[in-house]
Amino acid sequence: MESGAFLASLDQFMLSPLVTWVKTFIPADEGIHLDFSDLLDGVILNTIMAEINPSAAPLGVNKVCRDSGQRIQNLNVLVQQIRSYYLDNLRQLIMIPLPDVLLVGRTPYCEKSLEEMKKLLLLLLGCTVQCEKKEEYIERIQMLDFDTKAAIAAHIQELTHSQENVLDLQWLESTGIHPEEMETVVRNVATHLRHVLDQRDNHLETIVELMQEKDGAVSLLSSPSSLQSASYSPSMQQPENQQTGTQQHLAVELADSKAKIRRLRQELEEKSEQILDCRHELENMEAELKRIQQENSQLQVDARAARTYRDELDALRERAIKADKLESEVGRYKEQLHKMEFYKAKVEELKEDNRVLQETKEVLEDQLEGWRSRTDKIHQLEKHNLLLKARVDDMEQKKEADVKRIKELQEENLALCLAQRRSMEESQHLGWELEQLSKTSENSHGLQTLSEEVNERTQSQILKLEKENQRLLRTIEELRAAAHNSCRKTQHGHHLVRSSNHFTSSAEQSSVKTTSCSATENHPDAQTLQIPNGDSVCQQQLITEELEGVQTQILLADHPDCQIQENGHLQEQDKEMMSDLDILENNHNQLHCFVGPCALGSQSKSPHHDNIYAGLPTRSPYTNKHTQRLEVKCKGLDTLNQQLQTSLYSTERKAQRLEAEVQELESENQTLQASLEDLRISLRRLEQLETGKQNMEHETTMLERDKRQLEKENRRLRQQAEIQEANLDSRNVCMASLEREMRLLVKEMEGLRETSERVKSLERENRELTKQAAIDQKTLATFREVR
Repeated sequence: MESGAFLASLDQFMLSPLVTWVKTFIPADEGIHLDFSDLLDGVILNTIMAEINPSAAPLGVNKVCRDSGQRIQNLNVLVQQIRSYYLDNLRQLIMIPLPDVLLVGRTPYCEKSLEEMKKLLLLLLGCTVQCEKKEEYIERIQMLDFDTKAAIAAHIQELTHSQENVLDLQWLESTGIHPEEMETVVRNVATHLRHVLDQRDNHLETIVELMQEKDGAVSLLSSPSSLQSASYSPSMQQPENQQTGTQQHLAVELADSKAKIRRLRQELEEKSEQILDCRHELENMEAELKRIQQENSQLQVDARAARTYRDELDALRERAIKADKLESEVGRYKEQLHKMEFYKAKVEELKEDNRVLQETKEVLEDQLEGWRSRTDKIHQLEKHNLLLKARVDDMEQKKEADVKRIKELQEENLALCLAQRRSMEESQHLGWELEQLSKTSENSHGLQTLSEEVNERTQSQILKLEKENQRLLRTIEELRAAAHNSCRKTQHGHHLVRSSNHFTSSAEQSSVKTTSCSATENHPDAQTLQIPNGDSVCQQQLITEELEGVQTQILLADHPDCQIQENGHLQEQDKEMMSDLDILENNHNQLHCFVGPCALGSQSKSPHHDNIYAGLPTRSPYTNKHTQRLEVKCKGLDTLNQQLQTSLYSTERKAQRLEAEVQELESENQTLQASLEDLRISLRRLEQLETGKQNMEHETTMLERDKRQLEKENRRLRQQAEIQEANLDSRNVCMASLEREMRLLVKEMEGLRETSERVKSLERENRELTKQAAIDQKTLATFREVR
């Protein structure tokens, strides 16, 4: 059972963190398996110690071949090196009992040997973590798992931070040690000394037991030798002599050892007595130290009290010096106390003014917010006003241009009316001439002159139509430009008015032409007039379509959402107008081509004129219908012209209304500017009031601070006055007691004077009596001599 328990303890020991840490010193590539016997041999541990302290090479370390003596020697060398390293290098004294190498060497396989081996590994770990290469070894420890690192850290803290295991001797070299640290060190030294004494007693008991065992063994050796000496034969006398010599030698050694033991015992007793004396001295020193500490603390308290008394004395002296000044100041402060009521009333008034100013400030802030919103609105209105002014300027410029254009159009319209009247008179005259020519048709010469005149008139009409065609082409170009600039509504209206006037004039001219053509039905060249009338009809249709397109553009300008949809339609109309314009140009070219042969053939080909006169009655209904259509279109153009004039009038009224609004905005802007100036003045006043308020608040705070200081000083002076009055009362009491004592002393002095006078008189009487006695004695002597 015991062997099974030991094996379990051995397995647990080999898995402990200390053994795991030792395994870190063994290279992994060598494949060495660490066993408990390797630890018992001490070779690996001495190698680790040599790595820690290379200066101290191990001496006498050899491999163990089942030799307990060599094992003990190796472990003893290791323990000596560890102790010397702690003492010499680390300046530390090992206070725990050193590992028992005899127990480990002789009986290694027991529980106690495991404990001693653990102690040895623990001391070796302390050397490792405190040597010069500790960073390397700590890095090796950090490479282990967490539980092993925690256990090793606990072992390190147990060994290095506990004064019960290892005593630090560096405090002996330091000069300035705090008394509390000194007391702690002395307490630890006393504890270690008690442990040392306990160990000494244990070792003394062990020595006594060993001496008793040795004495018993010597007595056993000596008794059988004396019994056997009588039975020996003379032949055995020489060995006996040798044995007796050895016994004598052993007896001498025994006597020497006993003497040494007695001497050691005496030294031990002396040492124990010295230790006891040291203990008593230590206790006395501790008591003396406590007493000195108490005295030191008491002296410190007394020194502090003396310093406080000295300070109080200086303060009292200063107060005594300041007492006279303070009395005068008290009088002055009493005078100032009368002013405090006035200051209080003034402070209340200032508080009331402050409250009123605060309310005024809130009201002004509200007004300021309203004015700010209004100023923002003013800025917006100013911007809008500027925009409206710019628009008004543009409208005025456009209006002036439109007025000029209207005047030009009116003049042109008058010119066209005059031309229309002249053309109508000419057409009437031409009709009359045609009638005259129809009546006198037998005169061929007259027909020839009439045909020549008709040709000339037709040529002049063609030239007029060409001019009208060019003018209409210019109108179309202007309408195209107006279609691309849809934002200028008034300009479109004026262009429409101008085009409508042109359309009316062209319609009137076309009506005149149609009337002239109807009046000259029997004219031989009527066919030449029909072709230009057809061209004018086409032109009028195109112009009316263009006018309707412009009107739609004007309507679209008022509705921008429909403008995008209408652009495509306008482009298509533009294309159609271009195609119609090409057609008109072709007709114009054909007309030129047609007029030339007609003018030449009118003089030579009378049958052709007959055909023309024959075709005139058939074409007159068409011309009548065409003239009716033209009249209807002229009426439509007149209505459109009136609409445009009404729209122009509405735009003018709108412009006037906008001017009135602009004037109102300017007046409102002026009022707002005036209110803004008032607001600025009120803001300046508010700022002045705020600064005055801040100054008043500062003054009130200063007055309150002065008031608090005065009250504090008044309280202090009252306290000082009370103290001085108390001191004065005490002094008066003392003076009264002193006066009473003085009176008593005076009385006593008077009594003493009387007694002294009586004594002096008695002395005089005594001297006189003595003199009288002497005289009497002399007389008696003389009397005796005489007898």
